[in-house]
Amino acid sequence: MYSVEKIASNKIRVEFKFPVEEVSKAYQNAYLSLRGKVSIPGFRRGKAPRVVIERMYGKDFFAIDAQDTAINKAYGEFYKENMDTIVGRPELKSSSFQEGEEGVFVIEVFIQPDVILHDLDQIEVSVPRTEVTEEMIQQRIDRDRRKLSRTVEVTDRGIQNGDQVELSYAGTIDGVAFEGGSAENYTLTIGSNTFIPGFESQMVGLCVGDESDLPVTFPKEYSNQELAGKNAVFHVVVHSIHYSELPEMDDDFASDVSEFSTFGEYRENIVSKLKEETDRQLSDTIVGMAMKFVSDHAEIDIPDIMVEDQARSEMESFSRELAMYGMTMKDYLQRSGVKEEQMLEMFRPNALERVKNELCLLQLAKEWSVNPSDEEILASARKQGKKEDCTLEDLTTYEISNATWAASVMLIHDKLKELAKVTYVDPQKETDDDFGASDEETAEPEESGNE
Repeated sequence: MYSVEKIASNKIRVEFKFPVEEVSKAYQNAYLSLRGKVSIPGFRRGKAPRVVIERMYGKDFFAIDAQDTAINKAYGEFYKENMDTIVGRPELKSSSFQEGEEGVFVIEVFIQPDVILHDLDQIEVSVPRTEVTEEMIQQRIDRDRRKLSRTVEVTDRGIQNGDQVELSYAGTIDGVAFEGGSAENYTLTIGSNTFIPGFESQMVGLCVGDESDLPVTFPKEYSNQELAGKNAVFHVVVHSIHYSELPEMDDDFASDVSEFSTFGEYRENIVSKLKEETDRQLSDTIVGMAMKFVSDHAEIDIPDIMVEDQARSEMESFSRELAMYGMTMKDYLQRSGVKEEQMLEMFRPNALERVKNELCLLQLAKEWSVNPSDEEILASARKQGKKEDCTLEDLTTYEISNATWAASVMLIHDKLKELAKVTYVDPQKETDDDFGASDEETAEPEESGNE
């Protein structure tokens, strides 16, 4: 039996009460559990009567086990009934669990906080006016041309921007080598800005077999604080130079890289896809800014444990991303010169925003009585990888829950777009990388000698 008192917008106090007979039963169960763990002269292990054990070890010998078992069972049942709202771990505030008396435990635990939303009818956002430019079209075409490019070895000229250079390098600071500052037979694309400023530009003009000393300065904001702002010299040796020869933009190219037989059809398809991408990006931008407006105008007292748990979750996700490149979190921290606690703190601002946004979404779902239809739930499940002909009966309870919430979020986003008063402004120059660059072009984690 328990009673709940809300003592703050994000915290409750729960009092558990146990009748005298339940307390006595808990003590007896503690005796049965512990009697085999003590040795009593004159008795085989586990056969000593309770009164004998209490005479030797004291009457409170079974108290801790009895009360721990009772409160864990009671709180476990309470948590199952309220798991959707409880966050964090409970704190025991007081306890009384003596045999022959009524037992009482009082705990306090954080819950999802109350959320008060303001000014939902005054959402205003400013977004860049979107258009598909010739530069974007050409960048997308060139990306496809690179898929069919031919690598050509260079023997009669020096390095140019865009060349792939195989080199060895060794870096020193004041004549002393530093960790991560050297590599053998490393392939570098000149102009990719992979290395720190000044390194690649000084490679231009060098020929195969050339050696050179490149003076550079690590950026002040460099991730490894031991190197940040310091002057260094990299001794480089050029082993080979190659460049990519791109195919002509003609019908043959179009048929090789796509399902279209003419370059004109292929180009029209690219324009269509870019239009879809820019429209989708515009929609996402409006939703993102509208959600920020809602979040900024919301009153929420967020428990710190929610932010910490989210920050740890994001840090674990980052660790898994590092593992994809063969790097551990320990390696990354050592190279970055950052402690784990500092890294966790770096994730907190974003974690706070994500928690706040999630709480706002939950509150919007309540206030707007969001209730997706079966078809909307199924559409969401299909987006998450289920078969096109799947039915609700084909989904597990967990899958239905995920798909229902995803569909609810989509409905909330649609409502936000309806409510938002949108002002369009002239956009800053965008590149194709902002509009659907492929996963293949994602940069790997930095090397110590890289920017």
